[in-house]
Amino acid sequence: MLKIKSAEAVNLLLKQQMHPHFLFNSLHTIKILYKDNPELGEEYLVYLADFLRTTITETHSVTATVDEEINLLENYLKMQKMRFDNALQWEIINDEIDLTRIVLPALSLQPLAENAIKHNYFSQKNPLLIIIEIKNGFLKISNNISKKKYADYSVGTGLMNISERYYMWCGEDLEILDDGNFFIVNLKLKKIE
Repeated sequence: MLKIKSAEAVNLLLKQQMHPHFLFNSLHTIKILYKDNPELGEEYLVYLADFLRTTITETHSVTATVDEEINLLENYLKMQKMRFDNALQWEIINDEIDLTRIVLPALSLQPLAENAIKHNYFSQKNPLLIIIEIKNGFLKISNNISKKKYADYSVGTGLMNISERYYMWCGEDLEILDDGNFFIVNLKLKKIE
């Protein structure tokens, strides 16, 4: 019970940390979009409202279904695509049948995509590609690496938070691979009984 309560507290802290930074960036994006393309600004605002509604109003559950996590991730990526256009791309490969019956730690995927966007240089000619592959009881999220010349300041709390919550959830270390070309995180999934 103590582990569950601890994980819930960490989950709540993650939500509280995520929103100010994300919200300021989103408001700046809306301002720019409304100047250049009001219709796109409206569309962005709808995605932002859905994203915030999901992350703020959801119960403080330790887990989420893969379906819920993918929906939240795609909502986030669609907002980012409005900023970066074809410089940001993603692909979802699903070999599992029912993603509503498989769970993983809540708020695991969006921060990983945010890290990929934050730490890599990408352009129309050299896009950032995020691949989410669900296969054999695992979810693998990967992105090509093209490190920024001048990296944004980061204390690494996002990845560390996911790693700690993952360990509390399943008792295993998060598998993180960086071969210089691709950054890969593998998450074990659990079926709902």
